Amino acid sequence: MQKQEIRLVRLGDIQPHPLNSFFFDDITGDKWIDFKLSVADGLINDPILTSQLVTVSGHQRFRAMRENGVSEDTMVRCVVRTYTSETEILRELIETNIQQRGTLMCSAVKMGRIAMAMEEIYKVRRGRPPENPNNVGNSDEAVTKTQAEIAEMLNQNMETYRMNKKLAQLPQEFQEMIERGQITPSTGARLIARMDDASQQKLLQLLPSDIVQRFTQADIQGYIDKINELQSNLEVAQAAISGGTDEWLKLSDERDRAVQKARDEYEKASLLRKEVKDQEKRLSKAQEQWELAQARADGSMFEGTAFSMIDSALNGFIRSMDFLKQSDHPLANLNGEQIKYIHSLFGKSMQLAREVSQILRAA
Repeated sequence: MQKQEIRLVRLGDIQPHPLNSFFFDDITGDKWIDFKLSVADGLINDPILTSQLVTVSGHQRFRAMRENGVSEDTMVRCVVRTYTSETEILRELIETNIQQRGTLMCSAVKMGRIAMAMEEIYKVRRGRPPENPNNVGNSDEAVTKTQAEIAEMLNQNMETYRMNKKLAQLPQEFQEMIERGQITPSTGARLIARMDDASQQKLLQLLPSDIVQRFTQADIQGYIDKINELQSNLEVAQAAISGGTDEWLKLSDERDRAVQKARDEYEKASLLRKEVKDQEKRLSKAQEQWELAQARADGSMFEGTAFSMIDSALNGFIRSMDFLKQSDHPLANLNGEQIKYIHSLFGKSMQLAREVSQILRAA
C-alpha cells in the first residue's frame, strides 16, 4: 500500500507534473467557465501530490484557482503520497485523469500517447498481457489488461485506438501539424504513417513551413506521388548509368528546382495574403473615419454625454455665421439693445471656449 497523509500545502509550492500537458489538453470553453465557478465554491476532492509536491491529480483545479485570483500563499488541503517508482506515478496520473474527466477531450495524437504509455505500464504486447505479469507499484493486483481493455478505458473502438497509436509514433513535426489542425488524423494514419522514415523526411522538406496552412489528404497524396515519381526516376537513371552520374545529377537538380518553384509560389501567395490584410485594415480605418464624420454631421457624436449640448450649440453657431456671411447687411435692421446683446453673447462664447479648452488640456 502507498503511504499517504493529508496535509495543508502552500499553492505556490505545488508543481505541475512535467508530462501532464504531453498527455492531456486543458479544459476550454463553457466547460472551463463552469469548472472555474465550481472550484470557486471550494474543492470537493483533495488533489493528489507526490512527496516532492508534484501534482498527480488536480492540475485543472490548481489552474482554476490561479485564474480565479487565489493567492499563491493560500494553503490547500492535499493528499500527499509516497510512490515507489515513476511508473506508478505515471499510471496514477493517467488513470485519475480518465476517472475524473469522464470523457477525455484530448487530441488524437495525445490519445495515442496515452494508449502507448498504458501499454508500456501494463507490459502489453500485441494485445495480450505478459505470461508472468509484474505488479505495478505496491498494488496487490496483478497487471492483466489487454489492448481491448485499455481501449475501453479510453472509450474508443479498436480501429480508433490503433489509428491514434500510429499518430503518436509519427515524427514530432507531423504530430504538431496534426495538433494544429493542418493535417487530419486520418491523413496522418492512412498516408504518412505508412511511409518509411526517409520518405517522411522528404515530405517534411516539401511541405511549406507556414504554420497556418491546412493540407488536405489530396494535397499530401500529391506530395507523396511527387516524391515517388522523383525516386523512381532516380532509380531508373542510376540503373542506366554505366560510367558516370550525369543523369542522376540532372534528375536531382530537377527535383530541387521543383521544390524551389513550389516554395517561391507559396511565398508569392503569402505576400498577396498580406497585401489583402493590409487593404482590409485601411478599409476598416476609412470606415471608422467616415462614421466619425457622419456622427459629427448629424450631431450624434456626443449623444448621451455632457458634450451633446455643447456640440449642438456650436453647430448652431457655425450655421449662424454661415448665414451672416451670406447676408449683405446682417446688422442693418437691429437696434442698439439687440446689437449689445449679440456682442455680450460673443464675449460669453469666447469665455466658455477658453474654459472648455482648459478642461480638455487637463483631461
